Amino acid sequence: MDICTIIAKNYLAHARVLARSFAEHHPDGTCHVLVIDEVDGYVDAADEPFALVRPGEIGLGDAWDEMRGAYDVMELSTAVKPWLLRWMLDHHDDGSGIAYFDPDIRVVTRMVELEAALREHAVVLTPHVTQGMPRDGRKPTEQDILMAGVYNLGFIGLSDRPDARLLVDWWSERLRRDCHVAPERGFFVDQRWVDFVPGLVEDLLIFRHPGYNVAYWNLPERALGRDADGSFTSNGEPLRFFHYSGYSPERPTLLSKHQDRVRIADSDELAALCDAYGKALVADGFHEVRTLPYEYDQLPSGMRIVPVMRRLYRLALELEQAPASLFTRSGEEDFRRWLAEPAPDLPVLDRLLAQIWQTREDVRAVYPHVQGDDLEGYLGWMVVHGAGQIGLDDALLPEALVARFGSLRESVTPTRPQEAPQAADESLPEPVGLDELRTPRAFGVNVAGYLRAELGIGEVARQMIGALDAAGVPVAAVGLHAPLSRQGHDYVASRELDAPYPVNLVCVNADGLPAFAKEAGPAFFRDRYTIGVWWWETSEFPERFHDAFQFVDEVWVGTEFIARALTAVSPVPVVHVPVPVELNDHAPLQPGEQDWPDGFSFYFSWDYNSIAKRKNPLGLVEAYTRAFGPEDGVHLVLKCINAEHAPDAHRRVREAVADRPDIVLVDRYVDVETKNRLMASCDCYVSLHRSEGFGLTMAEAMLLGKPVIATGYSGNLDFMSPANSYLVDHELVPIGPGAEPYDPDGTWAEPDLEHAAALMREVVADPETARERGARAAADLRAAHSRHAVGEALEARLERVAARLPEAPPIELRPTGDEGRVAYLAEIVARGSTPARRSRLGKGGSAVRKAILRAMKPYTAYQETINRGIAEQLQQSLEREKLADARERARIAELEQRLAVTEARLAAEQRRQRQEIVRGDGATGVLHARTTALEAFAARSTYETRALPYTASDLLGTREVDGVGRVLGYQDADASAAGDDAYRAFEELFRGSEPFIAARQRRYLDLVAGHAPAVDVGCGRGEFLDLLAEAGVPVVGVDADAGMIARCRAKGHENVVHGDAVAYVRELEAGSQGLIFSAQVVEHLPPDALLALISGAAAALRPGGLFIAETVNPHAPPALKTFWMDITHQHPLFPEALLAFCHSAGFRDAYVFHPNGEGDVETDRYTTGEYAIVATR
Repeated sequence: MDICTIIAKNYLAHARVLARSFAEHHPDGTCHVLVIDEVDGYVDAADEPFALVRPGEIGLGDAWDEMRGAYDVMELSTAVKPWLLRWMLDHHDDGSGIAYFDPDIRVVTRMVELEAALREHAVVLTPHVTQGMPRDGRKPTEQDILMAGVYNLGFIGLSDRPDARLLVDWWSERLRRDCHVAPERGFFVDQRWVDFVPGLVEDLLIFRHPGYNVAYWNLPERALGRDADGSFTSNGEPLRFFHYSGYSPERPTLLSKHQDRVRIADSDELAALCDAYGKALVADGFHEVRTLPYEYDQLPSGMRIVPVMRRLYRLALELEQAPASLFTRSGEEDFRRWLAEPAPDLPVLDRLLAQIWQTREDVRAVYPHVQGDDLEGYLGWMVVHGAGQIGLDDALLPEALVARFGSLRESVTPTRPQEAPQAADESLPEPVGLDELRTPRAFGVNVAGYLRAELGIGEVARQMIGALDAAGVPVAAVGLHAPLSRQGHDYVASRELDAPYPVNLVCVNADGLPAFAKEAGPAFFRDRYTIGVWWWETSEFPERFHDAFQFVDEVWVGTEFIARALTAVSPVPVVHVPVPVELNDHAPLQPGEQDWPDGFSFYFSWDYNSIAKRKNPLGLVEAYTRAFGPEDGVHLVLKCINAEHAPDAHRRVREAVADRPDIVLVDRYVDVETKNRLMASCDCYVSLHRSEGFGLTMAEAMLLGKPVIATGYSGNLDFMSPANSYLVDHELVPIGPGAEPYDPDGTWAEPDLEHAAALMREVVADPETARERGARAAADLRAAHSRHAVGEALEARLERVAARLPEAPPIELRPTGDEGRVAYLAEIVARGSTPARRSRLGKGGSAVRKAILRAMKPYTAYQETINRGIAEQLQQSLEREKLADARERARIAELEQRLAVTEARLAAEQRRQRQEIVRGDGATGVLHARTTALEAFAARSTYETRALPYTASDLLGTREVDGVGRVLGYQDADASAAGDDAYRAFEELFRGSEPFIAARQRRYLDLVAGHAPAVDVGCGRGEFLDLLAEAGVPVVGVDADAGMIARCRAKGHENVVHGDAVAYVRELEAGSQGLIFSAQVVEHLPPDALLALISGAAAALRPGGLFIAETVNPHAPPALKTFWMDITHQHPLFPEALLAFCHSAGFRDAYVFHPNGEGDVETDRYTTGEYAIVATR
């Protein structure tokens, strides 16, 4: 089976990863890659892991010129798909079928089910989902899938059968002109068309295997896992390929930019898949190719092709008025002339300007009468604002317009995003009949919270603002005063309740929201979308708080635990958003500072306002006292605030710790710096809570790399797992009385104190595993809860909220005070001349009067016309005055908004600078500690790099030599003392005296007791023979040096052998020995002799017998440096190598220790000059 994909060259890295993964699991197949833009100078086909295909090869013909002009890069990449599939069927279907894969796919295992399916069916499709999607307010929704299409066309399989041919012919005819991203018109590139396929063809398989096309849209219904061999699974079936749509190694914590439901950090398997894919992309040139140009987004002159130009080019194709190609000089000129022609249905504008006006609803709302008084305003806006918004080249605008209005561009400051068009300039004629004005809404959020309070919810509000600041989302921080809490945080906020943005983010819990609403007033909420950031700590959300829903349009919660509690009762959307967790580096406290103890320390902190029964400090004290006694050298530090608000609960805590000097209670406020240093000082953080909404202190401890022991229940499970922490067993119990405001009939967890005590002992006993879990915890928190990762998620949600916001309310026309007089005048004019009174002269007088009036009628009629004109002009003047007043108020409102936005930005910059200062202050202590450590390291490094060989005498020394300087050497040597055995004299000088060596080897006597008889391999001067004789252990010494044997015999050791010690050992009777010992010998042996000694020792020793070999420790730099002084040394032997050799030789057990170290191999490994391996037969 061969496969294919389509890319522009900036996706070369993706195609390479796809091709390599396919080749790994389908070595009998080929991956064909169609590159739709120019490759010359960028791609060498011979060096690529795929077969390169060019557009001219796949039979596009005249359609190619049309399609690359009509479509952008995404549309074109999908539009040519049926042509490529037809070409694949023609040339590369050998009977096993072919398949298309999107380039952002990675094959994980061989696709045996697909191969079988293509042997039986013409067409194989995979649906986006096979189950209903969660209705949780997150993306994607079922509506999103409806707009995109039922089937995901990132994959399609075909075999050369009639239905496959029918499909590609039908599909290619549709995609030649109708492959657009226009869901409002029913189009979504190639994908929506395939919804027809089940009705068009019969030879079709809808492939529902959970291991295929796994992606963000179906992960909620597919559980990733691993088999025993480490291979990935999906719903228990083998994972065949993963579709990384929307993933980028530049944002490795986000699965896809198109969704917010699935978090990488929640799944080890997903994290492993994404991490491997990101690394593969980078290795295959992601950073190098991602900025490569796409040639077909510009004309031959270099002018950029913007979407409105492509729309008009498609119109020209429909009218059969398009040039043969946009990508020739003549074709470009013809197209630009066509754009400049008067629009047939709007001849006051050319085709381009008419198309923009007709497709921009916001523009038409402000300039509705472009064939009348609004023409000047629209043209001015087009030059000053529109061209820049659209990306239009000035060369496409009439030269006279650019000359007239172009200079006004410098005075324009665009807002983000552009919510509505702006008037080009006040001097331009404004639209007549404009009956409502609106102030453009700036993108941003007003964050209200207890920003200066030393509370968990205050810290969360501060961290949320930090995340939004990091993402570049404009923020107005509105500080509130928290009751019953010290306001000790120095924080930069805006003026109270100054809220310039259309979205409110209120970090106030439901119980406090009515009071906040009263303080803020209705204006804070009016015409704004308000999001509540709520916390709750138990599984049932109380009915008494339900009134708070009336103040919010949606609720954000920090954990799935809270989301479940609120979703059950909420009338508004409940959205789970990640919570930022950040803590600067701080120097640990010194023992005695702030009462901090000396030794291993557990730590827990809580606020009595958060309910002591829920926080459960008494449970922690009980678990700790079960685990440790006062003399065990372990300590528990308890830190609390607001004890004055819960005096009875605090009294119980004080009584519980009163007789334990190893428990330290810090029951006072401290500044933020000290609070953070307390956390930095502990060895392990413990929380035996009964329930938590989030568990900020646990998260902060994990971020610092501390091992954390905590109840395995509630909100902390969002970031805690058995892999990164120690979870305490529990059972669910009724809350009971005395825990207000929590319902006594509700449930929470009762932690298993015995299990907690066992975990505390485990952390102390196994610090290495504890450090590993702490490091994993820190990595997990940084990946999912950094301010940048959280900021991106919050920004994505806010942008979706902003897209749904209604327009700003109109500026209403206000009365001027003259309406009554103008209305009275209009009434008089409308009434006309006053009716004639009856003449006092009777009928004759009336007749005369009528005659006179008839004679005057031409003049009075003219006067009435003038009167009506004056009244109308007065009415129009009044309306213009109202309009001018409304415009002025709109202008003032816009200026006030800009001022507030500017102040908010200044506050954000102040926060950033303040944060830098805080980090700098905190870093000062850290820097001092690190400087001290560096000085010690430098001293150690100096010692190690300057290490000199040990000498047993003062033979060698330094002195001054005239004309030379200070030198190393010896002088006045006794020539008569020279002998034939130069090496023995060398060893006497550098090995040390016999008493010195014997003292160092005495360490082995405890190990060898009961292991006899013994052989001392390379016994040398006999120091170990002396020790064994003293201990009464029978021993034979063997050495190849006759002088050494003579010295041993002179000391009374008759049982010594002159000869090859390795050969002697190998000739020993099997199972005859209890101990084979060597000190500073094995490093002298060539490899074959070393292996022979170890295997011979294994054969000669009886079960339980010991093989001990002491040698130089190459892990210690001074020892490694001086190793080479002895010319008979063969090579350094790392302990890991000797352990491996002993394992291969059949020793049952072996370990390494340092006989002259401190008894900790992690410390001694790098500091002591020798080590010994002890292997048991």
